[in-house]
Amino acid sequence: MENVVFDINPADLQFEGTLKETSGFSGMKGAFILIILLVVIGFLFWYFLKEPVYEESQNRFEKLRRVL
Repeated sequence: MENVVFDINPADLQFEGTLKETSGFSGMKGAFILIILLVVIGFLFWYFLKEPVYEESQNRFEKLRRVL
């Protein structure tokens, strides 16, 4: 078998280009959207869980007024 010598120039091995992210979301944009979603969901939970408690406390005051 013959000896085969590959002449490789190191300059040919350098990467010439830019790396593009495969997904459309960058890290900061994804974190920002996640924080906004958590704030909106937290506000909705607070609003819908607070409302019945408020009505219940009003009913307690009305019952207390009737007793007094």
